[in-house]
Amino acid sequence: MSSPSLTSELSKFCSYANRLKQIFAETSKCFNDINISGRFDGNQIVSAELLKEEELAITSVIEYPPTFVIFGQTPYAKSRIVNELFNKDVFPSLEEDSEIKLRMVRFYHGDKNTVSLTLPDDFDLVDNLEVYNGPWVTLPQSDLEIPDKGSADEASGLAVMEVTQNHPLLRYGVQVVVSPSHRPEQYEEVVNKCIEYATPVLIYGFTTDRLLEQDVVELHQLSRLTNMEPILFVRVPPPGSRTVDTDPPDGAPRGPYAHMTPSASMGLHHNTLLMPSSSPSTIAYAEDGSRDGGDGTRGVGYPSAAGCGNSNCPMSLGMASLNIESLHHVRPLNANNSANINNKKIHKRNSKDTLASSDFSDDTYNMNTYPQHYHSACCVHEQLRRLGYIRAPDPNLPDPSASSTSPSSSSSSTPGAQRALSWQHLKRDHLSTDSHLLERFTDFQSRLARFSRRTLQAYLVNAATVLNNSHTRCLNMFILSAFDMARDMLITPRKLEFAREKEEELYKSLLGISVSKLDEIKELIATTIEVIGNCIVAEAGEFDFIGVDVSETGQVSSTREVQACTDQIREMVLGRLNHAVAGKLVSSVDILRDSYTGTLTRCLESLETLDKDNPEEAKTTDALKQ
Repeated sequence: MSSPSLTSELSKFCSYANRLKQIFAETSKCFNDINISGRFDGNQIVSAELLKEEELAITSVIEYPPTFVIFGQTPYAKSRIVNELFNKDVFPSLEEDSEIKLRMVRFYHGDKNTVSLTLPDDFDLVDNLEVYNGPWVTLPQSDLEIPDKGSADEASGLAVMEVTQNHPLLRYGVQVVVSPSHRPEQYEEVVNKCIEYATPVLIYGFTTDRLLEQDVVELHQLSRLTNMEPILFVRVPPPGSRTVDTDPPDGAPRGPYAHMTPSASMGLHHNTLLMPSSSPSTIAYAEDGSRDGGDGTRGVGYPSAAGCGNSNCPMSLGMASLNIESLHHVRPLNANNSANINNKKIHKRNSKDTLASSDFSDDTYNMNTYPQHYHSACCVHEQLRRLGYIRAPDPNLPDPSASSTSPSSSSSSTPGAQRALSWQHLKRDHLSTDSHLLERFTDFQSRLARFSRRTLQAYLVNAATVLNNSHTRCLNMFILSAFDMARDMLITPRKLEFAREKEEELYKSLLGISVSKLDEIKELIATTIEVIGNCIVAEAGEFDFIGVDVSETGQVSSTREVQACTDQIREMVLGRLNHAVAGKLVSSVDILRDSYTGTLTRCLESLETLDKDNPEEAKTTDALKQ
């Protein structure tokens, strides 16, 4: 059975994801109600809506199931991780150097064990698999292996094996995906296919002391394709063992760094290893630090100082503490003295001295803190640091080895608490977690549970943060709208009062002008009547009365009709007179306006002229005097 803590973390994640999904649905409904209410005209600075990027970031967590995606150096590393993940032999036992081509495998939860092959277009492939012959516990190797290109059925090579099992790990919709074997140019397609429609928890297994060149290239691509998602790097032990043998065999020579201490630092700056001639055996090193056999084959041995690149790494520790004069012969190793090369794979670390040591608390274990006495771990750490999966240790942080390592010590005295205090400035609104390096394979279940907890928590926190940002924008919209309403409520009465005062002032001003200009107005009216009097009389004679019967002789039948004719003539005369007087008044105003406009135009032209001639001495008052 899988680790209870891992299933518990998966259950919590699914529960929180469902709650987040409910909040997301309510948020979308609320935003729609706000937008269709008509209370906002769209002129506000912010609006109640979810951006496409935000919606995608949230739905990728609440809609897609948590999925353990397993990558690795070799099919053997992947198979060991799968079997350890399920705590039973689901994959067959493979040799460490096995070169079989594994197909992509996806595990689902089901009531019983079933296996099917599915093509990319969701068609099931009918194939005579060996697993169909009877009940099974371990998947047959022949079914997992991709057929050769010469096979008649090429569709089988593209099919994905979908396996259902009634396993506690797969409850709550959890999936496990094992990446297939591939050619280098297919890696991007493979990664996209593995993490598609999934909330991935990435696991990478390796078996060598150093990551090979192809591994580094693939990890670089993986970081780009997954946007630097954290990865659990797992050191997989040899077949038949659950631990990595880090000591040389009995009687085998130990490297010159076996007893080095940090005090012997600041040396060894060359890629060529210096060995005393009295050493029982010698080891040749390629320029990149990998062990070179006498036949030109390359194995995995001690990494070179250049390959490590870390001042804390044992491979970069100096030779100062060695008594160089006491060495009888010190010479670089060349092809002539490489006959005694031991091609057997030698691991350089003690299995009890691993990065997953209990000296580090559960909450603080990560790849930012690592011991200084590991050969392979140091070089893998340096390679991962250069790839950007981990950060370089902060020199301001205290040495974890100098702190209390007791599990019962308070959180304030643990290295993790001290690192957390020192890295407060690195925290952002969105939560991020670090990649982990697991050297002790026996701790896989517990470390995976902790790593999964942090990774899934980061997904939830990031999605919740994005959703909270949309809520904040909506609240800001309401706050700004309320502020505008309050401002209008305060300012509008004052505007009305100001307008009323100005209207009263204008009325009094016009009344004063009319009183003071009464004689001029009378004269203007009299002059206008003299000018248009004859025209008004002629127009009145030809006036066509409305609603009055006038005979051909110009007579009316009643006094009422006479009064109606008088009213219509009066309105016509007053209208013509008002129009004429108003026209003259407007003409005088236009003349005054033209006078003002002309004066202002001349001032501006004068300012421009003076500014062109001598901009420093241009005076507005001089222009106004003109």
